[in-house]
Amino acid sequence: MQTEAVIAYASWSKGYTVTGADAQSRRLLNLHEPICGPLLEHDIVPSGARYRLPQGTLGVCCQFVFTFGRPYPMPGEAIDLASLLHAIIHGRPGLVVLARRVTGAVPLNDWTATADFGLAACHVIGAGVVDPGDPAARELSISAVVDGQKLAEVSAGDALRDALDGLVHLARVLAGRGNVTEAGDIVAVSACCGILQAIPGQQFEADFGRWGRATLRLR
Repeated sequence: MQTEAVIAYASWSKGYTVTGADAQSRRLLNLHEPICGPLLEHDIVPSGARYRLPQGTLGVCCQFVFTFGRPYPMPGEAIDLASLLHAIIHGRPGLVVLARRVTGAVPLNDWTATADFGLAACHVIGAGVVDPGDPAARELSISAVVDGQKLAEVSAGDALRDALDGLVHLARVLAGRGNVTEAGDIVAVSACCGILQAIPGQQFEADFGRWGRATLRLR
């Protein structure tokens, strides 16, 4: 189902999304593994934008947004962390609004979430640069801030590890379909601070410390 829908929107696809790269989000979403979906151009908004919450909103997550500098994997290339780091140009801080496009009567699980474009409704790409190979990542933290109040904080090192594991998972899923990420593809991976309740009027901020930040005003 999703493949046919993506083909119909192919000209708007900028890359991929990975939802539930961290264990906490998978438990909340009733997922057994991360789920992958298309990253559509009309779902991307700049940091600081105002966004109207859609029906079926599940919440807001902090995320990493990576840009690939070459096709990955190359023919015969092993899919692992070492090869992945050579394929990524950089990452950026981001936010994602998760929402269902189907009625609440449909159970939420791996199959329905995948068919629902990976549950990602809106992506914010923030300012700053995340170095996936930063040796000091474990000394940093990532915070989810709502209306100026810090509601969640995680180790940047742990969150980055989950995000990179999510990219490896995506590469294996694509390889199983005979596909790869292409040079210039953007991959957004929600992997930190859990899923926070979203209410119109709130301002969300993903604070990645010296790596940068992303903000979104809900309406």
